[in-house]
Amino acid sequence: MKKKKWRSGFTLVEMLIVLFIISALSLLIIPNITKTTKKVNDDSKYALTQVIQTQASLYNLETSGTATLTILRDNNYITQEQFDKADGWGITVQ
Repeated sequence: MKKKKWRSGFTLVEMLIVLFIISALSLLIIPNITKTTKKVNDDSKYALTQVIQTQASLYNLETSGTATLTILRDNNYITQEQFDKADGWGITVQ
């Protein structure tokens, strides 16, 4: 009587099925991540714009002067990080 030799590992069909499942999941997940990232960036821009406008109004009330991003940063109304992001995103004081 011959002994059957068992091979360990996966067959080609099993590997193809796994690759197909991974590809399908990737097609579903990647667009959602992209949409979420865009929404977070848009919300961040809106929030930073509101902060800058509020701080500019506060500066105008306290000094009766006109605020710019540089003035707000130099007088500690906004942080350096806020200044850099606003400058990079093209946010201006209105």
